[in-house]
Amino acid sequence: MDEMASSIKPNGDCDMTIMNQNIKSRAVLVDMYRERLGNDSKFAVKGLMIVFKNQLSDEVAAECTVYSNKRGFNKSDAKFLSQTAKRICDHEKLSSDDIYELQWRMPKYAAQIVRSGIGDGRIVKANGKYTCFE
Repeated sequence: MDEMASSIKPNGDCDMTIMNQNIKSRAVLVDMYRERLGNDSKFAVKGLMIVFKNQLSDEVAAECTVYSNKRGFNKSDAKFLSQTAKRICDHEKLSSDDIYELQWRMPKYAAQIVRSGIGDGRIVKANGKYTCFE
């Protein structure tokens, strides 16, 4: 796992594509993301970096959750996930234990990651279906 984790860039660059096809509903898309976040370490790291970018600057600095705004990490995950994201930004390798912990924590952020994708155009809804362009 260390080799794989070391290939992930600090900006989270790795394959985040679920499918380049129309997905029937947002709920189905969130479920797909949730499953993949728990099973695909590169996808979990990419998701981590998306959620980390949603943290407000004072939360990033303090490595904790300050606001209840449905953005960023929850209180119980903030320290570990913030430290992990910062380590990735510093080009540090993640251990297999780190990857395991990351994949255990990230599925709960699937809806937030989908919202971010819709917000920045990586996920588009057309004709009642969602398409991922990632």
